Amino acid sequence: MKYRWIDKNVETSDVEEAAESFLHEKGFKLAPLDSKDSKKMMGILESTEGRKKVIITITGEARDFTVDFATSETAQMMGRLASTITFFGGGPLQLKSLKEKEYYQKLEDQLWEYLEEFISEKSKS
Repeated sequence: MKYRWIDKNVETSDVEEAAESFLHEKGFKLAPLDSKDSKKMMGILESTEGRKKVIITITGEARDFTVDFATSETAQMMGRLASTITFFGGGPLQLKSLKEKEYYQKLEDQLWEYLEEFISEKSKS
């Protein structure tokens, strides 16, 4: 999902640092991704439930920027195939998929809250 901030006058490098800080707080290791027109990072979390990946992309400039949050393709694909999987007896697999989707949704909600607070504070100064 994407969020856009207009007229906040916050440098995208500061937003990038805030996103990195958020991911570090959640236990993710960061891997920068090459991109010409944006700042892009991949967060990787190794857990007992498997590897979780997120990609955060920041585009624009201080007065008008967008932050995009994307989850691993596996979670997205499993969510789309859930009904088919259940039909063929893959209930436990669907449960894992739904838990993963719930995890990513909660993480995304927390990110937006975190960034909104950060940007609000930064734009006041």
